[in-house]
Amino acid sequence: MRSRLTVACAILAVAVLLPLVVGCGDSILNTVIVSGQVTNHNTGANIDKATVTVGGKSDETDSNGLYSITGVHKGEQVMTVEKDGFQTWTRTLTLYPPALIKNVELNPL
Repeated sequence: MRSRLTVACAILAVAVLLPLVVGCGDSILNTVIVSGQVTNHNTGANIDKATVTVGGKSDETDSNGLYSITGVHKGEQVMTVEKDGFQTWTRTLTLYPPALIKNVELNPL
């Protein structure tokens, strides 16, 4: 009797947890982390508070010019980097999981 109960509990656990695990795996397999650094093309200085947008998700660079955007869908995505006093940088990227490091140099106006 006890072994039947153990087997029944195991089957129930698999039936409940398997869709959750598969769902998480699918999400992980279809998304990309995009990160990098934004610098001044002329001087090489880090640019802080630049807005980096990829696939509709955004981040602001820190004092070291670094950004990181998680959960971006794989495939072709538009990336834009904007900062007052600099030309806007826009490119179409093809993203593959798990990650892409994309450093950007902005040209001053």
